[in-house]
Amino acid sequence: MMSVLDPCPAEHHGEIVAAAVVAYVEARDEVAEVWMKGLAGDAEQTEGLVERAVQAAAATRRVLEDAVRENLGIKFPELAEAVGGRDVDMEG
Repeated sequence: MMSVLDPCPAEHHGEIVAAAVVAYVEARDEVAEVWMKGLAGDAEQTEGLVERAVQAAAATRRVLEDAVRENLGIKFPELAEAVGGRDVDMEG
């Protein structure tokens, strides 16, 4: 089973057999909520799907945090410097 970590499932119409959405609290390393739909397979495959969803949630949080800091630096440069704002080079 191939994993697609994408917030826009419409781009993968017909290819998705299962989906998982997690509410992940990184500071506590805790999954607070799990929503699943589709045929995730056996217990091992289901656990793998949830684990990859947690990884996607953590990665998304970092991107969102960097974007907020970057916008903070644009709109409020003096505040951004006070909280250690920095410019972000996007990759990928």
